[in-house]
Amino acid sequence: MQPPYRQCPECKNYVALESVQCPICERALPHLAPAAYQGQGYPPHGSALPPTSYRLQQQLRPPVPVAKPRNKALTGWLALLLGPFGAHGFYMGNTSMGGVMLLLTLFGMFTLIPLIPVVAISLVQAFQYWTSSEEEFYRKYVVEKRWF
Repeated sequence: MQPPYRQCPECKNYVALESVQCPICERALPHLAPAAYQGQGYPPHGSALPPTSYRLQQQLRPPVPVAKPRNKALTGWLALLLGPFGAHGFYMGNTSMGGVMLLLTLFGMFTLIPLIPVVAISLVQAFQYWTSSEEEFYRKYVVEKRWF
């Protein structure tokens, strides 16, 4: 049996109806009076809540992913100066990108063939980081962990 949910006005995350604080953004949620529960057919505070309807369960979305914000300028400089070693990928928490770039660079030190594309990718990524807006940078590269 799942309790009914409501949406946090700050981060749009779904929280339990009786929650007083959002677990994601830690914003204090407005207090719902017992009359608000009764007006919607819910029992008063302290009673067992009825299960959610199928329709409400279909409307529930997973919580908005939250990642630690990263400095856009520093990420660009890391991509420009240490990009072939994947430093910007490791800094943003995208270890797969950092690891692939590091392995290609180490392999490229002996053959020089993969080193040229890795350097070009790092330069392109540095300029993409610098030219994107803060919101776009956070969404695309920190939360979604895109390469481009």
